Amino acid sequence: MQVTTKGTSLNPNAKVWQEIPAQQNDIPEVSEDSSCPDEYPTSEDVEHPDLGYLVFDAQGDSAIDTELSKEEVVIEESLRESLKKRLEFCFSRENLSKDLYLISQMDSDQFIPIWTFACMEDIKALTTDMDLILEVLRASPLVQVDEAGEKVRPNHSRCIIILREVPETTPVEEVEDLFKSENCPKVLGVEFAHNSNWYITFQSDMDALQEKRR
Repeated sequence: MQVTTKGTSLNPNAKVWQEIPAQQNDIPEVSEDSSCPDEYPTSEDVEHPDLGYLVFDAQGDSAIDTELSKEEVVIEESLRESLKKRLEFCFSRENLSKDLYLISQMDSDQFIPIWTFACMEDIKALTTDMDLILEVLRASPLVQVDEAGEKVRPNHSRCIIILREVPETTPVEEVEDLFKSENCPKVLGVEFAHNSNWYITFQSDMDALQEKRR
């Protein structure tokens, strides 16, 4: 492109050239026949590179933790219930009437050391946790734990005494006759327990204690 200058001392035959950036030469010409694409690719059509990252699903992991917590609670409750049933059976009248080992472990107040139960094979099969055993015993209405948490005894009514070494074939009337003397408190009930043992029920704890001392 030639530019003519006026009123200057420049050579009138000089030519000024305007350089066009090289990158502009790469711009394609747009003709009237050229047209834009009617559709553009969507995000689904574009292939994403595999960046090698792990996806962390916080909500999913939280749900898994919740399910695991629920399972742990169910297992613990099941363990406590099994332990409770076993310990309460040990203190049942039926068992105490024939379990000579437990009877031999009783002191004068009918307390038995808690470690006695913790050493039982069927209890150890459930747990060896002394704190758990103590907690289950304290929660049971059928037993009484001492203040130190070392001994436990049956919480049976004190108005019942056990009559031992009387055969099951003995008529109930004959057993009742044993308590019909003038000095004997009134008997409310006579019931065979197990292994030649009978339960004798009196009106009060004092009556039972009086008969026990005779």
